[in-house]
Amino acid sequence: MVPTPQNYPRITTIGKEEGLLDLSALKPLPKKIDIKELHALIQQSIKFASIKASEKALKIEKTDTEETVTKICKKGANSLFAYFKKSDPASTFNTIIGEDCRAFAQDLFKKRSGHQATMNAGWRYQFLFQACAEASGRFRSVSDLATGDSDVNISVDTNGNTPPIRLFFSIKNREDTISGSKWGGAIQKLESTAKNDKNKIGAYCCIFALGMHKRPYRTIKRVYSINTEVWPANVIWPFVSGYSYEEIMLEVAQILSKNTQPEITLPPAFLDHFAAKCIKAGLVDANYTFHSQATLIKWLCS
Repeated sequence: MVPTPQNYPRITTIGKEEGLLDLSALKPLPKKIDIKELHALIQQSIKFASIKASEKALKIEKTDTEETVTKICKKGANSLFAYFKKSDPASTFNTIIGEDCRAFAQDLFKKRSGHQATMNAGWRYQFLFQACAEASGRFRSVSDLATGDSDVNISVDTNGNTPPIRLFFSIKNREDTISGSKWGGAIQKLESTAKNDKNKIGAYCCIFALGMHKRPYRTIKRVYSINTEVWPANVIWPFVSGYSYEEIMLEVAQILSKNTQPEITLPPAFLDHFAAKCIKAGLVDANYTFHSQATLIKWLCS
C-alpha cells in the first residue's frame, strides 16, 4: 500500500522534479559556513569515522555495556593475534622491527578488515552532513535518530505561515549502495520512523542523500512512496553548508592529505590486550616495540 502523500510544498511545473519538495519554499541558508569552521567539522568527521569504522568491524553497538565492549575487544584481539601468527615470516620480520605493536595492530586489523576500511569514507560524509546541518543556522533542529542506519532528522521552517517540515535523511555513499530489490524495505523503514515520530509537527519528507554521487536532478521512488526522494551530492552539500559538492570534496581532500588519523581507530581495550599478548610471547620490549628479528622470526616459524 502506497502511503498517503504528505502535504509539503511540491514542485508543480512539469519536469524531472515535478512532485518533489520545493526547496525554494523553505527557509534559506543564512550564509556559507565559515571556511575555518568547515575545516574543523571535516577534521572532527574524519576522527569520528575512524572510530565508527572500528566499532562496525568489531560489531560494537551503542547500547553495549563497558563489560561487553571489553569482552568483544579481548575476543577480537585474540583473533587478530592468531591472524598475525599466520603471517609470512620472511616478509613480516623485515617490516615491523622498531614499530609499536599497537600501531601495528591497527594496520593489520585494517588490512584484514578491508571492507570496513572502505566504509570509512561513507561514515566520514555521514558525520560531516549532520555537523554541517547543525552549524548552518538554517534549521530549527537537527538530531541523530540513532536507528543504526545513519539517519538524521531535520526540522526546517517554510517561507510562509505553515508548520515546519520534518526531513528524515538516510545518508548513503551512492545510489547503488542499496540494491534494487532492497529499496522497498529501506524506504518503508525510513518512512515508518517518520510516521511514528513522537514530536510530530507538520508534514514529513523522507530523503536518501547520496554523499558521493552527482546527478543532474533529484528523483522520487513513486512505486514505493510519494513521500520519499533521492537527493544527489550536488544538492545535499549546498543545502546544509552553502558549498558545492566539488568544493566540499576539495576541502576534505586537502585536510586528508595532512591527516594522521588512521582509517580505523581500535578501542584502547583491544590494543592493550593485543600488546599484552605480544609481551607474553616476548615479541616486544618495555616500550611495546618489536625489537628482535631473531625472536620474531623464531615465533612466526614455531
